[in-house]
Amino acid sequence: MQLNQNLSLRELLEDAWEQVYDLRDLTVITEDAPDLTLGSIEIKSSSFSGCSFLDSRFQGTGFDRVVFQNCDLSGCSFDRCGLREVSFLGCRMMGANFSDCTLSHCRFEDCQGKYMGLVVCDLKHSVMEDCSLYGGSLSRCRLSKAKVDRCDFTRCDFSGAELSGLDFSHCTIDGATWTIDKLKNVTVTTAQAVDLARLMGLNIVP
Repeated sequence: MQLNQNLSLRELLEDAWEQVYDLRDLTVITEDAPDLTLGSIEIKSSSFSGCSFLDSRFQGTGFDRVVFQNCDLSGCSFDRCGLREVSFLGCRMMGANFSDCTLSHCRFEDCQGKYMGLVVCDLKHSVMEDCSLYGGSLSRCRLSKAKVDRCDFTRCDFSGAELSGLDFSHCTIDGATWTIDKLKNVTVTTAQAVDLARLMGLNIVP
């Protein structure tokens, strides 16, 4: 359904939460709902384009087949949310927090996610392409069934993350933090391998 012209995006979402009903088939363009608080409802088969959810809090909210395109999600909290087939395309996500989330078949493309948090997340068959997560935390994240390509993970925290099968060869990983025994079956370039070897205390000679 189209957004009710007499109801703002904030009013629509807050009403759904207060009245405990799910939302589906929304098409929302250039609406703002900063500092929103939303709980356990489902948003399905919907798209948000050019919208701002700055510093909003989604707590246990479910997102199913949702597209966020050119949206501002900076400072948002998606604590304990379930996301299935959700796409974030060209979004600003500075400091966004996805702690303890399940992200199944999701896509992050061309997003700016400096200091973003994906702590204790499970990224099942999800993809990150052309994204910057500079200084972000993926601690204890399950990434072994995910794909990353052309992403900037400079100074990111991967401590305790499950990484087996991941290919970082087209990504930037300078200054990242790792749990060494979690790097088994990870693909890196020769230069990246030298840096990782130094973290293990190896002395590299010509």
